[in-house]
Amino acid sequence: MAAVIHTLWEKGDKNPIILPSLIPIDDRRVQFELTRYLSDEWVPIIDKDVDGPNSLPMKIDGEITNLGKIQACRRVARTVYLGSAPTSAAAHRGIEDRRIKLGCVLPGESPNLFGDALRRLAGAATYLYQDGNRYWYSTQPTVTKLADDRREQLKRNPDKTSMEIDKRVRANMSERGEFGRIHALPASSNDVPDDLDARLVVLGIEQCYSKESGSPAETAARMILESRGNSPRIYRNTLVFLAPDKTRLQDLDEAIRSYLAWDSILRERTDLNLDPHQVTQAENQMRSADATVNARIPETYQWLLVPSQLNPADAVEWKAIRLSGTDALAVRASKKLKSEEMLLTSFGGTRLKLELDKIPLWRGDSVNIRQLIEDFARYLYLPRLSEPRFLLAVKHGCRIAYMERRILCLR
Repeated sequence: MAAVIHTLWEKGDKNPIILPSLIPIDDRRVQFELTRYLSDEWVPIIDKDVDGPNSLPMKIDGEITNLGKIQACRRVARTVYLGSAPTSAAAHRGIEDRRIKLGCVLPGESPNLFGDALRRLAGAATYLYQDGNRYWYSTQPTVTKLADDRREQLKRNPDKTSMEIDKRVRANMSERGEFGRIHALPASSNDVPDDLDARLVVLGIEQCYSKESGSPAETAARMILESRGNSPRIYRNTLVFLAPDKTRLQDLDEAIRSYLAWDSILRERTDLNLDPHQVTQAENQMRSADATVNARIPETYQWLLVPSQLNPADAVEWKAIRLSGTDALAVRASKKLKSEEMLLTSFGGTRLKLELDKIPLWRGDSVNIRQLIEDFARYLYLPRLSEPRFLLAVKHGCRIAYMERRILCLR
């Protein structure tokens, strides 16, 4: 204690009380007194996870302004170390979070800041353990460190990350919304049939979208729209495209790597000789990572690319529409298209009559219904129909057409 008081006096400390959080563990004289009866393993642990110029608490305090003003992480780490290191081998390890705050808070300070600092440390420290509301330092690295190492290793194996993203995206496509079909992650334009019903094409992560011209998503969408394999695509007014955001893709990749890291640890729990506490910690972290991935999938796949033409003579325009909401990807896309009248799920006779006369679509004094179906599927300047159900509307439209002395040929 004499070393502590002397060091504080040298530093001009003016705090009204000496709390555990204020003991300058980074001072070598103080550190020697605190570790002289402990194993030598504690010295590098203090330098890394507790106190010192290059320690984790100092790093977090430097990054988070609110915490750095009062050195919250550093003070929390000191308190946890002093309260847990001497009894790290005990059956009932650690100290409660309320006692940690009690060892940190000075008059006028908010306990919530220290709670935030404790949570950040518990999620990042190599030697800090947590069991419910109890925390302690140990000489054995936590499974968090193992997960961090594996997460970094996955950067060198992007195929594994891509496979997991593909699996997640495909699973999200179980709900189709108003689309007849969904073509998830086509390898080429050959994988997208040239059919009459409206479909959503979900592009892969290599085909991400950004607002810069010529993004990989636009290039891939244009190629699929214009052709199927080596043949020109005929029914172009049936396709819309969903693409991942270039910036958000980095966040999704990080979340996927975290999930895979924790999943691999749990699958190897026996080989790693994890104790029950470590298994519980890994299970909780994997569930958290899984929830993060599920949240970031829709955040990443947020761009709907819609081809359109105002008039037959105009060039094809691409509209990039940002999606939001918590529904499945296809459901969000179809809702947005419906609200913008870019996808019609019903088609009344009056509307049909307007379209017939506007272009016009009449072939002389009549038009074959089969021809109409092909027209609406083919031309981007016509309304996009979810499927050829507007044939039902033709029965009502026949009266209007007949009044104008024109006949719809129902064949």
